[in-house]
Amino acid sequence: MTPINIIASSLGVSSQFLTKRFKNLTDEIIEKNKYLMKQRTKKAKQSLPQYKKFETDDYKEIEEKLLAILHSISDEPIYIKDILKELGKSQHFTKFFPEIFNSIKEANVVASRRKSERTYRERCKVLKEVITSLLGMIFILG
Repeated sequence: MTPINIIASSLGVSSQFLTKRFKNLTDEIIEKNKYLMKQRTKKAKQSLPQYKKFETDDYKEIEEKLLAILHSISDEPIYIKDILKELGKSQHFTKFFPEIFNSIKEANVVASRRKSERTYRERCKVLKEVITSLLGMIFILG
């Protein structure tokens, strides 16, 4: 699927020139491109994720799952996108449990902060060990 303007520029002519000189051929290319675009759109629609419908019977069960996820967040954040994917729900689903999802967001911020602080402390420890080692080498050599 190559647009007429790309074909024209590769040939070193304008698309108007091609359209005037080779009307039938350019019309055929345009129709084929339209057909291919429709086919691509159909395939894209088929490959979209299919979300489960939200039944009110599932409300309590899903609420319990979300609360369990919320309480499991400690050092590693669990992103809402991943939670929704696991539940088979779309982003729109967050409106049914706004308090829980807001709490998950806040817990993720705290977990990210903890993770950053832990990483910082670990790197400081390694840096301190390297500096101590280098100082030891200097005193031994000196």
